[in-house]
Formats: sequence, structure tokens, C-alpha cells
Amino acid sequence: MSIPIQVFSQKDTSSIQLKLEFLEDNSEINKKYPEEVFFKDSISVHTYLSKIEEKLILDGFLAANIDEVVRNEGLQLAKIYVGKQYEWFELRKGNLSTTYLEKSNVHLNEFKGKSINLDSFKDLTEKLLRYAENHGFPFAKIELDSVFIKDALVNASLQYKSGSPIFFDSLFIISNTRVNSDFLAKHLQFYYKRNNKKEQKREVYNQKKVDMIPDLMDGLPFWELAKKPEVVFEEDIAVIKLYVNQVPSNQIDALVGLLPKSSENEKVNFTGQFELNLLSPFGKGKNIYAKWQKVKPKSPVYKLHYEHPYFFNTNFKLGVSLNSLQEDTLFRNLDFEIGMGFKIKDLQNVRINYYSAQSNILDRNHIIEGLLQGRSKTNFQSFGILYEIGNRRSNEFSKSNFYASLNIKIGNKKILLDQSDSITNFIENEVSQTILSASLQKTFRVNSDQNVFIKQRGGLLLSKELYLNDLFRLGGFNLLRGFNENQFYASSYLVNTIEWHLTFDKRSYFFVFCDQALMENKILDDVGFDIPIGLGTGFSLKTKPGIFTLMWSMGKSMNQNFSYKTSKIHFGLINMF
Repeated sequence: MSIPIQVFSQKDTSSIQLKLEFLEDNSEINKKYPEEVFFKDSISVHTYLSKIEEKLILDGFLAANIDEVVRNEGLQLAKIYVGKQYEWFELRKGNLSTTYLEKSNVHLNEFKGKSINLDSFKDLTEKLLRYAENHGFPFAKIELDSVFIKDALVNASLQYKSGSPIFFDSLFIISNTRVNSDFLAKHLQFYYKRNNKKEQKREVYNQKKVDMIPDLMDGLPFWELAKKPEVVFEEDIAVIKLYVNQVPSNQIDALVGLLPKSSENEKVNFTGQFELNLLSPFGKGKNIYAKWQKVKPKSPVYKLHYEHPYFFNTNFKLGVSLNSLQEDTLFRNLDFEIGMGFKIKDLQNVRINYYSAQSNILDRNHIIEGLLQGRSKTNFQSFGILYEIGNRRSNEFSKSNFYASLNIKIGNKKILLDQSDSITNFIENEVSQTILSASLQKTFRVNSDQNVFIKQRGGLLLSKELYLNDLFRLGGFNLLRGFNENQFYASSYLVNTIEWHLTFDKRSYFFVFCDQALMENKILDDVGFDIPIGLGTGFSLKTKPGIFTLMWSMGKSMNQNFSYKTSKIHFGLINMF
């Protein structure tokens, strides 16, 4: 029995009207296709009919075909044979082991009694082959064997052909600079090496490792891939060809300025910034960072940081930091951190840290809100853990454009109170304290020239006794733009950022951003809440001397309105070498 689907002609004689006629009574198929279909030309009609035939076969109508197409001027009638929908009576494992199926996450009993769907069967074979290519057999094949069909019921077995085992041999690096192949092999998690008998310990081929190379290379800002990695197979070995270019990433930046005298007795104050960032200066991924900054009188900031990957030829990364921040004549904070990190999974890292923070009151004669009068110093010591997943950086070859981190520090804070009338002169108090900080960022590629970045950064201080010098500092170019550097004090905060980039090349782009923050300032019994917002725009250009950046921004908070008078202009030239 045939079921005609009527499609009426349009007045536009330049179009082709298509009429479908299914040669079997199948109401479900009849509902899937519209009653009127018009096309501009016969090629479009042919493409449409081919897709119908392909879809029917994928859905288990294995004998479906376009039986006949009758053409009459602007009208075409397609007669489609559908046939029976085939079902799986049983799909057996054949020569595959039960363990192999379990590790491939394949469950054959899910197919029994189900209509044949070639997409589902394709997913099944891809899972089986993916497991094979990740365990030394990149040329494995899956076929159907012992196929028996009766009354549209299919009975078949899987036939697995592994092919010869393949082993990783080496990295073949093509580069415009000197590349330490041992360091790069460790970073990319290729662990083949020679033992004392001069025999190579061979590592089986793993396609997943090859696919992860672009994302892992993103973690090395001093090198980049010029093109996708290539795999060359020779007999039973695989050679990975990498096209690596050097990226100018070492940075030196210096700026000196003068602040006018606020009174005749005051001396001229120098302001400025010096920043040095050396990435892999010895070709083995080490990082040396130093910074001095002074944006207002008597408030210098010092930062020192050192990273040593694969410490003592292990898979651990050593990190050491020393930071100092002075707030005018009120207090000085000094913190030290040392940690050992390691990779737990692809793009997942963990670091165990010891953290010590000491804060000293510089002028005990001033009564400042949030600072205890006469307090000498506090000393916070803690152990913590940092967990990271994803990539901070991503390029056109990367699969990952997501990054998240969580940092937890738990310890005790000793508070030394200066009591001049006390026999011991000092009274010591000790409280527990926890510092939580987290970040989340995601990159959305609109097209080849446009990207949208979404970031969230937050922190939380938990303690029975919190003081002004314990709090997080927000504001400035790095966190909450549109405000002065370190303008805000917060015991908890969340900064949401959305930023749009229009790129000109890899290091040149125009950008527009919005920073929205939620913050709480909880000092003893005094609780303050604010929702500042920063808006701005700017551009970054790659030039011969370095990267020139110009940014204009303005901010609004409880104590500041949007105003051109309070807007900020940041510009700088970073020398890269």
C-alpha cells in the first residue's frame, strides 16, 4: 500500500516542487517529512533525497532506497522503498574478551531486541578501537562475523583484528631554537628511556597522549606549535614529529615617576615599578620572577618567585615565593610559601604547600579602625593544597579552553599583643584561620578573530579574629580594574569578568571588559558590603620594542561614582626577549 504525500506547486515556476511517496504504510516515517518541499535546482533535490535514504538506513531500514523519481517540468515525484526495520536478535562478543569490553565501556546486552541504529553501532566500534589505539594497537579493526538474518532479525558476532603492536620511539623536533628534548618528553609524558644494558624500555603507543600534545604545549609559554603534531609509523615504532617555535616570553619592565609634594616640608617621592620574568632561562622550564612596585608613598611591594619543574629528575615541581607589602606607616606584611606539585592526570595538577605570613604594626600610636591598638604582630602558619584543572592558555590546536583552581590553607594565627603594663610585656593569643581562594575561566571562540573570556575569582577568610592587615586586597590592573591599586580590603570577595577580544594576530587585539565584584569587609563586629563594578576598553599591540598596551577604565562603588575624573588610564611597554 502506498501513502502519497501531496505537495502543491508554487507560483514561482523557477523552483522545483518535490512530492514524496513511500511504498509502505509507515505513519512514523510519514510524520518526519513535511508535506511541501521546494528547491531551487535539481542538485538540491538529489542531495535531499540522498539524505532521506541515508537516514532510513541509519535507523535500521537496511534495504531502503530511492526506487524511482518521476520528473514533469517543475514537479518531481520520488517513490521511496522503505522495507522492514531490522532488529538485533543478538550481538555476540566474538573473539573479544569480557575484560576488553568492560574497559572499553561497551555493553552488548543493550543492543538485544533493539532496532538497528548504525550510529549506535558506530559509537560501539569507536569505543573498542579507541581502547585499542590507546594501548598499543593503532591499526586495530572491528568487523561483523557469522552474520545470520531471519525475519528482519540480525544475529552476528564481533571480529577483532588487533594488528601488530606499536611502540613510541622518540620525539623528532623541528625548531627554530634549541629545545631540550628530555625536558619536553617529560612534560608531554613520554617516558621512554634507556637502561644500563643500553636496551630501550619501550612504551606502547597511546593515541590519547598524541591528542594531548597541543594542550600540554600550552602550558609552556616559551614554546608554541607551528602546526599539528605528526605521527610517522615505521615497522613497529612511532616517531612523533613536533614543529616547535620559540616565543619571546622573557619580560623586563621598568618605570620611574615622581609624586608632587603635598607640603613644603615633605620630600619628593619616587614611584615606579620594576618587573623581571625569566621563563626557561636554562632551557629546562625553570621560572625566575622578581617585582618591585611603589604606586604611593611609603607603600612598596616586593615579590620573588622561583619554580623548578622535575626537581632532582623526578615528576615533582618545586615552587618558592616571598612577598612583602607595606601600607604607608600602618603595617607591613611578609609572607613565604614553598610547595611541591605533581601531575595526577592529564591537565590536572596538585601542589602541597607550606605557607607562613607575618604582619607587623609599624606605628602603634595610631588608632586605626580594624587594627588593635598596641598590637605588635601576627604570625599565621599553615599547610595547604592547590588543585588545578585545564589550561590557562589555549591556541588553535588546543582541545581545552577551560581552567579552574582551588587553593585551601588551614593553620593557626598567633597574635602578640604589646602590653606595656604587663610583667611579660607581651600577651599571646592563638586562633585558627582558613584561607580559601578559587578561580574559574572559560574561553569561547566566536570565530577566528573573536573570543569571549569569562572569569570568576573569589576568596574567603575564616577566623574568629580578623584585622585590616589580614584581609584580601582588591583593585587595580590585575584584579578589579577601574579602581586604584589595592584600593579595597575584603574578608570575602567574588569578581566576575567578561571580556571580548578582537584579535589582529597572536599578540595584538582590541578588548572591551566588565569586572563586577561582590565583597564583604568583616572587621571584628563591623561588617561592610559593597558591589563595585569596573568597565573599560583598550588594545594591546605587538611592536618591535615589545608589547604596547593602552587601557582606559572607570569604576563605581559605594564611595565612588562613574566619572571621567576618577577614570584610569594604564599604558605600558613590556620588553619581550
